[in-house]
Amino acid sequence: MPFQDTVSWTSMVVALYHNEKYYEALCLYDGMQGAGVGPNNMAFVPALNACPSLQALEEGQSIQHHCG
Repeated sequence: MPFQDTVSWTSMVVALYHNEKYYEALCLYDGMQGAGVGPNNMAFVPALNACPSLQALEEGQSIQHHCG
């Protein structure tokens, strides 16, 4: 990815979520944070919504904690 900014990362997280690739969406969301790119509200929503599909309660709680 030539430009690794919030918009490009968020676009990929949203696309994965909409294609029901929930695990990949969460992995990318974590990678986004690991790369030092702060997620925006548009990234929080699909990442948080992916958690019930994966029964990922702790991950969901962690994301919710970062949302404020």
